[in-house]
Amino acid sequence: MAKKSKKPSFLHSVGNKALGILKKLALENPVLVSGLSLGPVVAISQSLKAGVSLSVAFAIIIIPVLVFFAFVPLKFSKSVRVILCALLSCLFFIPAFWFAKNIFPEVSDKVGVFLPLMVVNPIIAAHSGEAVRTKKPLASFIDGIFTTVGFSLVMCIVSAFREILGKGSIWDVPLGSMQGNISFLLPFMGFIIVGFLAAGVSKINMMLGNRKKEGDK
Repeated sequence: MAKKSKKPSFLHSVGNKALGILKKLALENPVLVSGLSLGPVVAISQSLKAGVSLSVAFAIIIIPVLVFFAFVPLKFSKSVRVILCALLSCLFFIPAFWFAKNIFPEVSDKVGVFLPLMVVNPIIAAHSGEAVRTKKPLASFIDGIFTTVGFSLVMCIVSAFREILGKGSIWDVPLGSMQGNISFLLPFMGFIIVGFLAAGVSKINMMLGNRKKEGDK
């Protein structure tokens, strides 16, 4: 008589799902792994407000674009899909710009310079191609959510770190008598912080890959 396979426990299933979410957000992060949209992250991340503002604007653009692309015929050539992606991003740039201008007016000028670049954001272009291939609107919506959260995590972590050490404040609220160092607000420091985060993600991915190889032996 064949022995019944043991079903995974509830905690085991929850743990696997949590690891899957962590992998999607951090270990497959488009900024830290592929270096996509590195420019806006480095240039804008001087305050947490600016980071949150750009992150929400990014969500306003990418999520509806990916859902729409789930209905785009695969027979469209890549060049046509790229142009269509840019045109749709331009359309959703309007509410994204309104959000940045009205909700965060104190940082809108700085963020506004980089908002138009979201129209040709490489992350949106890469994921829109995946949405065309899968043809699943719900999966594209979820992908947009995860991609936004992954981008926002990097954006907000770097922004908070630079604001605390560069201005001695968080969300423009002074942290007691703490004095900031203006060097943390310079672009090169943004590159350094993102570099450390990317190195950490790369190290974890390497460790997980080695552990998987040992398990397969």
